[in-house]
Amino acid sequence: MEKQDIIKSAEHFVENSQDNYISKEKAISEDLVGMRIYDAPIFGFASAEDECFRSLKQPSAIGEHFLLPKEWLTSAKTVISFFLPFSEAVRRGNRRDMSWPSDEWLHGRIEGQAMMNKLCMNLKSELINAGYESLVPSMDEKFWSNTDKPAHEEKFTSNWSERHVAYCCGLGTFGLSKGRS
Repeated sequence: MEKQDIIKSAEHFVENSQDNYISKEKAISEDLVGMRIYDAPIFGFASAEDECFRSLKQPSAIGEHFLLPKEWLTSAKTVISFFLPFSEAVRRGNRRDMSWPSDEWLHGRIEGQAMMNKLCMNLKSELINAGYESLVPSMDEKFWSNTDKPAHEEKFTSNWSERHVAYCCGLGTFGLSKGRS
């Protein structure tokens, strides 16, 4: 399976999945029925042995508890990362009131996460059907975060970080902000 096949498959899934559109049953308000949550995904790929992943074990990044791709799947050759941009409707909704999350964003956060998980499982299934071993670390039984292990000495950490992995796959950078205004 080529990279372009994976991308096309994901684009098709996002475009055609009913989970990417707000149903009447789940809509917070009538005017949000049918709203699209995500636009087409953006992909990045990296070798499972890329040094960037090893650098995430440094205390200045994530720490020793970060599991390398081959610690998740010993046969790993490639790490696939994607970003799902919110649709214009979600972005526009969130610009209306900067002091409170919009109904559009709330759908993006809740139904959007469910949609993202379904996309992950769909891609995993397609890769396995094409003869590749595949797993989704954040949905694997080995995954943990501080919400699962509150006694862990580090705060706000996990043994797999989608954001850091996206960086290693060429999907953006980190800013210097500490979240202060």
